[in-house]
Amino acid sequence: MTASQKNHRPENLLGRTIAQYRVERIVGRGGMGTVYEAVEPTLDRKVALKVLSLEASTDRESVDRFKREAKVLARIEHPNVVQIYQMGRVGSVIFIAQEFVEGTDYETIVEDSGPLDLGAALEVLDAVASALQAVHDVGVIHRDLKPSNVMRRLDGRVKVLDFGIAKPIARNLGPDITRAGMFLGTLGYCSPEQIRGEKLSVRSDLYSLGVMFYYFLTGEVPGKGAETEEMVQATLAGRLIPIRQRRADLADPVARLVEEMIHRDASRRPESTAVVRARIAEIREFLAATPAAVESASPPRARGIRRLLRGLFRRRAGRARL
Repeated sequence: MTASQKNHRPENLLGRTIAQYRVERIVGRGGMGTVYEAVEPTLDRKVALKVLSLEASTDRESVDRFKREAKVLARIEHPNVVQIYQMGRVGSVIFIAQEFVEGTDYETIVEDSGPLDLGAALEVLDAVASALQAVHDVGVIHRDLKPSNVMRRLDGRVKVLDFGIAKPIARNLGPDITRAGMFLGTLGYCSPEQIRGEKLSVRSDLYSLGVMFYYFLTGEVPGKGAETEEMVQATLAGRLIPIRQRRADLADPVARLVEEMIHRDASRRPESTAVVRARIAEIREFLAATPAAVESASPPRARGIRRLLRGLFRRRAGRARL
């Protein structure tokens, strides 16, 4: 192996130039590789360079999943979805260059500062639902929607990230490489049918969106139990903590939308993101006509010193994930 080839190995990229991107620092690591902050000098812009690990780059399934993520992002043009610039390979380095989102993810925001107020939660929910509608329109299910995959940019714009396990419905996006009965996703946010490895629909994403709304309003997920098995059983059985148990102050239309979105039975959930956005608009109209419903709604207080210490040590740089 030549010195040049060695320097282009995925684990040795800091200070190197990959294609037209100058690699500057690591901003995240995951099971499949590393995300770097890089600069494209000709355009004077930052990019997030997602690079497969050496092990993943020799695994066909991992490479296929990576390519599919790039194809999905390339088909979506939406202000609330992270933008892709390029996918390529230099030596053994397989990479995606995409928009560098500088800001903070919503898991960090809620853990550091406590639940969002109702108006802010509705605003973020609507932005994510709008992004999700664009995703569904190109024949894709996200499958890993959660607060840590949603960023608030420095200018306040909401961005949905991480399409690494997105599931294609449209054939031209490639085959579904998820094996029957195989579970991919994040416990606490994925639907019962996703845990069981069953066929998914857009309503599976709406379940995750509903859990995220619940989290924005309470700072907790609705599943009972901290242990993995407890969370699985609570989700499968629909033994979720009603949002009114944690937020008795919420107006009926708000609580009703949350409960419908996280219903155990997919057929009982809203049928599309368009329906969810229409319900959000109705809630806003209701709240505008009923000021007392807004004034009486106050999110739980932040958890004191634990949130403060977490905030002091948590990095708030731009993020992208593998």
